[in-house]
Amino acid sequence: MALRTLKPTEARDPYARLVMDAFDRQARSPADFPREALVQVETFDHEQGELRFTARVVRASSESHLRIRTDDGLIFAVPAADCTLIEERRP
Repeated sequence: MALRTLKPTEARDPYARLVMDAFDRQARSPADFPREALVQVETFDHEQGELRFTARVVRASSESHLRIRTDDGLIFAVPAADCTLIEERRP
């Protein structure tokens, strides 16, 4: 199944910034995160509880989730709403 190309959230819905998801976070689209972008992930795992870590975006895995790669090479999907872009400083 091919993923359709998504526009950034604001391009699709000018009121998107006012919409929050079930956890009172801004609902984000995977299209808001470019490939290889550095992100801060704050999510919940039923076995380990609250998790907070940094990762790189690999690609969108659905209309609501990102496929990410952690520093140790683990690749998995997380909700885009759990991710925040980290500004990288260039030397």
